[in-house]
Amino acid sequence: MNGLEIQIKDLNLVLSGNEILEDINLTVKAGEIHCLVGPNGGGKTSLLRCILGQMPFTGSIEMKYEKDKIIGYVPQVLDFERTLPITVEDFMAMTNQMKPCFFGLSKKCKPEVDSLLKKLGVFEKKKRLLGNLSGGERQRVLLAQALFPKPNLLILDEPLTGIDKAGEDYFKEIVKELKEEGITILWIHHNLAQVKELADTVTCIKKRMVFSGDPKEELKEVELIHTPDCPTIESLAKYLDVPLERTVKALTYKDMGTDEIYLVLIRGDFEVNEVKLKNILNAVEVEMATDEEIEKLGLKKGYIGPYKLPTKIKIVADLSVPEISNHIVGSHQKDYHYKNVNYGRDYTADIVTDIRTAKVGENCITGGKLHSARGIECGQIFKLGDKYSKAMNATYLDENGKTQYMLMGCYGIGVTRTMAAAIEQNNDENGIIWPVSIAPYIVDVIPANIKNEVQVNLAEKIYNELEEEKIDAMLDDRDEKPGFKFKDADLIGFPFKVVVGKRADEGIVELKIRKTGETLEVSENEVIAKIKELIKIY
Repeated sequence: MNGLEIQIKDLNLVLSGNEILEDINLTVKAGEIHCLVGPNGGGKTSLLRCILGQMPFTGSIEMKYEKDKIIGYVPQVLDFERTLPITVEDFMAMTNQMKPCFFGLSKKCKPEVDSLLKKLGVFEKKKRLLGNLSGGERQRVLLAQALFPKPNLLILDEPLTGIDKAGEDYFKEIVKELKEEGITILWIHHNLAQVKELADTVTCIKKRMVFSGDPKEELKEVELIHTPDCPTIESLAKYLDVPLERTVKALTYKDMGTDEIYLVLIRGDFEVNEVKLKNILNAVEVEMATDEEIEKLGLKKGYIGPYKLPTKIKIVADLSVPEISNHIVGSHQKDYHYKNVNYGRDYTADIVTDIRTAKVGENCITGGKLHSARGIECGQIFKLGDKYSKAMNATYLDENGKTQYMLMGCYGIGVTRTMAAAIEQNNDENGIIWPVSIAPYIVDVIPANIKNEVQVNLAEKIYNELEEEKIDAMLDDRDEKPGFKFKDADLIGFPFKVVVGKRADEGIVELKIRKTGETLEVSENEVIAKIKELIKIY
């Protein structure tokens, strides 16, 4: 079983005018136990319901999985157990097959369901009514229902409510076994001691994300520490002997359209993707703020951080930042940093989103690993949105008969960009090597000695024949040395050169292939046919 990964970006939930969840950015990794904690009414259950598709939200929830998406869900309580006269076995049949439950479990399902009920300690109760079960027994039945068929994501909403100590211990062991099988478990829990024992990651939610990270590491008190001559994140990590991933670096970026400056936070070993940042800020362009601009804000270059900011400035944080507990940041004082700083407790950001550059070797959403290769930009795509359609009142009627503005895009292949890319891929120390398909001229006809009438006449004859055959050619009849002409031909990149030289009186010329450097001796009667043949190859 391979677990399911959840990526939540910029999630907001508003119900009846009340903001329930605000700017939730969270990754639940495949195969981990991820616990949600927080006060009652903080939005934990609402977040689960958003994930289950039960509540309307803005933002995005993306689930990544290898095969089928199977989600098991155990709610806090079984609301209808006392009013619906069905047995445990009826309940399993009702929730896992299309035919009516009074027909019982199918022969296909029965062995697996029986095995699961035995494992969970409720097999002997399968003929009993749900309403006659204890709270712990009902929770075990709900877990059995969630585990058949086996999910790759199991969502638990306070499943230990009303269960005794023995039931809790049994439930915990089951959860551990499921994790070993690779199932992703998203669990709302109130017991912090058990969270530390079971969870790989804990996220505290109080409308917003207060904290997300390793529950085994307690949040420590902020401490100002002396860090002499450590203006870079690399020198800081080396001096303190801590890994870069325990640090948060702060960068200042300027929106070139509005001149607004942003404090951008990212994990110390990551790099900011400026294209992502530009798009998030809806900026025309972004660039690093100058030293003068930084000083005007009261910030100290090399020692900038989000804690106790001396000025009002908007903060953009990468998704990696809330995940680092007790991290190290700048103090706005030369040779000093703060340690044990935690997102949510000590500071928050105006925007928390993905702004980092992907690294080679990271997992790809397709299931493989990311590789890096050099690319050449030959075209561009611009998302114009409704900017111009509004100006032109370009509208259409949607499926509900409502008028909507058209969304526009601009797509283009650049001719000069394509030429530059071709040159970059086709050249040597002597100059350009044009592919025949895009060469400005295909053949350069060169009489070696411009003062030799036989050579000149034959060169002109071949040139005219090429023109008649619609083969783009040039005649280099300059009064220059042959070597000079050959160098120019190589520099310009003619795919082929026809050199009319000493054997012109015999009707023999040299046909040179630019790409390979090969030289062929060809008769004047065969040279056109030979060039046509080579054009198909080069």
